[in-house]
Amino acid sequence: MAKQTRPPARGARRSNNSGGAGKLLLGMVIGAVLTLACIAAYMRFGNPPVGTTDANALWEPLVASVPLNARAHAEAKSAPFPADEDVFEGAAHTYHAQCANCHGAPGHDAPLGRSMVPHAPQFFAPRDAHTTAAQSPGELYWKTAHGARRSGMPAYAKTLTDTQLWQLALLLHSTRDELPDPVRRILTEGIPAPQPTVVKP
Repeated sequence: MAKQTRPPARGARRSNNSGGAGKLLLGMVIGAVLTLACIAAYMRFGNPPVGTTDANALWEPLVASVPLNARAHAEAKSAPFPADEDVFEGAAHTYHAQCANCHGAPGHDAPLGRSMVPHAPQFFAPRDAHTTAAQSPGELYWKTAHGARRSGMPAYAKTLTDTQLWQLALLLHSTRDELPDPVRRILTEGIPAPQPTVVKP
């Protein structure tokens, strides 16, 4: 007859489990400390990109856009008035004075905005207008009012009125649409007409 083995005592099992949990916790603490040490060493000795002429690190677009978009989406409000030509004209005057130097105008990119890191979106260029128009007016209002860290985008909540901020948000939300001619004239006032491209033989 085979000899039966007795299961380990209940206290012994608890001792083994607690020892495994302790090792796991210690490993997690050591891993976290090593990770922080590696990040600190990289920041001090690894020559991370700090100039706007440096190439982007892989993590920079993620850090710059994901939390900003999430915050703006979570705190977005509804516009207190609808978009119409009067709203767009008011926004165009504000945009021309405050925004065009970095974000361009219809038919014109802004070299200053393209030299920033991250690049300032050119709201009227097809490559950026689609992304901008896909955001709600409330999200655009939030970003204009509160700005964006590490991007050169200031917070306009203390320099523009709430009405001006909502006018801008509604205009930016409509950059893919055909704007009325008076609005386009205000936006492009004083900007030289684009010259035709000459292809050399």
